[in-house]
Amino acid sequence: ADVRIASLPDGQDVNDVLLNGSETDLHAYIAQAEPYEPEPEDEHQDEASGPNVQPLLGTEEPGPMDWRVNDFVPEDHLTMLIGDGGTGKSILALHLSLRICTGRPFLGMGTRQGRVLYIDHELEREEQLRRVHKIARGMGMDASDPSLRDRFLYWRPKYPLGSREHQERLLKTVDEHGIDLVVLDSLTMGATGDVT
Repeated sequence: ADVRIASLPDGQDVNDVLLNGSETDLHAYIAQAEPYEPEPEDEHQDEASGPNVQPLLGTEEPGPMDWRVNDFVPEDHLTMLIGDGGTGKSILALHLSLRICTGRPFLGMGTRQGRVLYIDHELEREEQLRRVHKIARGMGMDASDPSLRDRFLYWRPKYPLGSREHQERLLKTVDEHGIDLVVLDSLTMGATGDVT
């Protein structure tokens, strides 16, 4: 069977297309889509042998996990804060970011100091500045200290998360600024394009 991934109009999902149009409209989007070609799972895998199943017992134990925040945010892995709207996820993410960029413990857990990029799909920079200054005061630090200027960066993208433009700019920014942690606020608001 031919698998296709359709690009729907900005800000619309399948329900929107069905409510505002018809199944015919949805089928038209699917017909225009390019065929999906999945990447091979493992270059060493023999297609005839099925999935690349590997043992967990009878093996060497790997070294310890690297952590950005001890026992909370692993290094080079996805970590998600999930909760209902208005429950404080953004404030917690800002607090976590400030702790990481200053190397201070977060809720009693040690942090590895690094540069943070805060990608904001919900609010404007001025509102985040208000929040950052308020959190910093609560931490006993001065958010206007120029020595911290390159530690915590803000970006409000104009392209959806799944777009090529967003991905290219993100990778370029991470590389150019030596970013150690990317905070995306929020996945729901940023994912109006195809998230692949």
